[in-house]
Parts: sequence; structure tokens; C-alpha cells
Amino acid sequence: MPENPLKPFLDALKEGKTLSCYTSDDSSGYINQYYARIQYNLTSEKVHIETKDVMDGGYPDIEITLNQYDMDWLSFETWFESWANKTDQIKIIP
Repeated sequence: MPENPLKPFLDALKEGKTLSCYTSDDSSGYINQYYARIQYNLTSEKVHIETKDVMDGGYPDIEITLNQYDMDWLSFETWFESWANKTDQIKIIP
């Protein structure tokens, strides 16, 4: 069975590193950029996710925090697999 391509990112989280995910969408005529910052809390064993939407409408960018939530590891893995398929870039931040 081939290795999960997301495994290095999942491993990095469990090592205490942060993930930064980025995607953009211009279907509305404006460029909307979506960011997610993901951290794993080793003590509580919860994954903390913060998502932001940065709208570029010709004015100074407007940054809106969309959601902040914590989820258990199994729920996170399912969420991350579906979210990662729509993401343009995932980076590991030491």
C-alpha cells in the first residue's frame, strides 16, 4: 500500500511543528485567499486550527478570522485529507 502523501505533515504536527496552509479562489471576481494555521497540543492531544480569509478587493486587504476550533486527532485526520485536496500549498513551520 503506498504511503499517505500527507504523512510528513501529520508527523511534523506530532513533533510539535506548525502547519501553514494556503489556497486562493477567484471565482467571485475578487481574489480570496484562505489560510489555515494548524498546531497540535501534545498535552491536551487536540489539534488547534485557525482559518483566515484575506480579501483583496482593490482596497487594503481585509483579513477576517473565520474559525478557530480544536478537534481530536482522528477527526482532524479526516478533515485534513479533504481540506488538503483543495489547498494550493502546505508548509511546515519549525
